[in-house]
Amino acid sequence: MARIADVTNKVIVLYILSCVEGLTLPQLNDRAVGTAYMDYFQFVQAFESLRDDGCVVLSVRKGESEKDSYGRAVERCSLTPRGAEALRTLAQGIPRHVADYLAGETDRWTRAERDGRAAEASWQPDAAGGYRVDLRAGDGIGLLLELSLRLPSKTEAVALCERFRSDPAAFHLGLLRFCIGSDQAAGPPSPPLTPPNESES
Repeated sequence: MARIADVTNKVIVLYILSCVEGLTLPQLNDRAVGTAYMDYFQFVQAFESLRDDGCVVLSVRKGESEKDSYGRAVERCSLTPRGAEALRTLAQGIPRHVADYLAGETDRWTRAERDGRAAEASWQPDAAGGYRVDLRAGDGIGLLLELSLRLPSKTEAVALCERFRSDPAAFHLGLLRFCIGSDQAAGPPSPPLTPPNESES
């Protein structure tokens, strides 16, 4: 059973990278853990194993303009030709319900990648024993919000990510009201922010 779970986790990681180009590691973690088939530590194990096997790479791309919270160019994940071949091979051995789930998620992942208004929320343990949460949202024109927070528990980190994804526009407006006052934050509504996993109406 453990081996089946390991293979399933690898297939999910490979499948996400085959659908969505240019994810950062936190973004890939967010999607993988969001499937509910693995937790953060199982994701790391699957990713590192795939990386050791030459199936995925994590690197700074030429001309990368986006910076992380430390001012460094962000690293992005890519599927290698070997990884694409591994996906074709390993996908034959995963449970049918997992395959059906991944097929159903494809449209959402690819739609989120195309949508410049996408909101991203991810969390990961930090070296001090807390949890770092990264929030990011745009309006289709540019970046509206990029925020990193440190929380003391995993429960709080997950809850914040879920709340942000459920209504990023309200989160953004609430932050503006706190920073500049409710009168200045009022006015014409901003274009809606669309979470990556929002279903088409």
